[in-house]
Amino acid sequence: MSFVKTAAKRALRSLIISVPIEVGSARFKAPIIGGVGRTNRHDAEPWMTDVLRRLLSVAPKTGFLDVGVNLGQTLLKLRSLDTTIPYLGFEPAPLCVQYSNELIRLNHFRDTAIIPVGLSDKSAVCEFFAGEDDSADASIVEGLRPGQVVGRKQYVPVFPLDDLIPRAGRVQPPVHVPRARGGDQARELLFADAESYGELGDVEAR
Repeated sequence: MSFVKTAAKRALRSLIISVPIEVGSARFKAPIIGGVGRTNRHDAEPWMTDVLRRLLSVAPKTGFLDVGVNLGQTLLKLRSLDTTIPYLGFEPAPLCVQYSNELIRLNHFRDTAIIPVGLSDKSAVCEFFAGEDDSADASIVEGLRPGQVVGRKQYVPVFPLDDLIPRAGRVQPPVHVPRARGGDQARELLFADAESYGELGDVEAR
């Protein structure tokens, strides 16, 4: 019986389906990969849409930098408001990178790209702390979520923002940074490393 359950679980992990979703007045397709992505069926953090709307009214075509893409929640909200502004996301979690690229493909988002690394003040390979192997809720900062049981140890590459901005293509400064994995440490690294890139928005710990 346990063998059947294990086999079924592995099969589900490789299963990719898409479901229709609505974000504001916009309609998209959201992938569900082995059960991951179900949260995108609901418009979580509706306040974020209003924040993005205000940011776009201040600098409507500057480009958008998303630190900690996760499952594309901010990307979906951005595209519900503006389908043309260039978007560049940084995301070190392999599962989230896979999911976000599938989200981009399904919805034919243009000028939208993911760089599969985290940000730091120097180039390195860091430990990555997640609750389980396929968790999308992870951080490069140990103990960021008290009580979280860390699963298999993983490692991810991190780079300074200065080294990555030249690869941004059409996403040019000034940029908006709405969130970042890693709490205060991530805030310090971002602001210390991005002095030449205009004013950054509030950085929310993830």
